[in-house]
Amino acid sequence: DAQGRKMSKSLGNSPDPLDLIEKYGADGLRFGIVSIAPQGQDIRFQEDRIEGGKNFCNKLWNACRFRQMSGDAGDNSSVAAPSTDTVLPTVPASVLI
Repeated sequence: DAQGRKMSKSLGNSPDPLDLIEKYGADGLRFGIVSIAPQGQDIRFQEDRIEGGKNFCNKLWNACRFRQMSGDAGDNSSVAAPSTDTVLPTVPASVLI
């Protein structure tokens, strides 16, 4: 759990996975667990990290939906790459500071 204690049903500190799936979704739970699980070590379960997984999956879903609604990507093979001979204008150092 968040205090570093071993999770146990008898202690009552282990979350019910079905409740977490209902609240955050299966993909959000998976991503949240993966994001807090260091390889080969115990994890300190934090529900806010699972919520972060849900938010990330939601952003990914929305980006995919936006791309689908934008129509066909078309064929980009005819688009010419910019020439390497093109000289870019210089920016004065005072602007960069």
